[in-house]
Amino acid sequence: PVADFEPGGSITQCAPISLGFVNRSETFGQPASYTWDFGNGGTGSTSATPQPVIYPVPNGYTVTLTVRSLGCESTVSKSITVKGPRGNLIADVLPGCKPYTLNMQVTGTNISSYAWDFNDGTPVTPSATNHTISHVYNLAGIYNPNVILRSPEGCSFTLRPANSVIVDSVKAIFTAD
Repeated sequence: PVADFEPGGSITQCAPISLGFVNRSETFGQPASYTWDFGNGGTGSTSATPQPVIYPVPNGYTVTLTVRSLGCESTVSKSITVKGPRGNLIADVLPGCKPYTLNMQVTGTNISSYAWDFNDGTPVTPSATNHTISHVYNLAGIYNPNVILRSPEGCSFTLRPANSVIVDSVKAIFTAD
């Protein structure tokens, strides 16, 4: 056999995308088995014509197809790139008392702007350079901040801390004897 495939749709879209694959393998009329690895950490497929695959995150992926027939094997791998900014959010989210200072930083590639949303009514203003922030929460509450990354090709991707920001207020209550 000779393994071959191509993406069944456009990979020029922004993440998340659903992408099918067209099997172009040659088995010369013989029965064959197929093993797909879509490079996304999923279970893959053993179908000659697999269902479309969801790629939720902008990144580079290596898709591999192995075809087995009559004791022989052929494997082909191809790279696909799902467009969009790629980033990691580093946030020191711990419960605290007001005023509470939250520090967050984005590291990544293909990022043209950062729009920080602190979930407290502070206006969201995109910035081309503001990848590190320090924000003060002056009111008690539970906040779910995020940052919206935008890539040069116009794709957006949102990052959130794993935990909510919990800001408490302390009230001293005492009675005189």
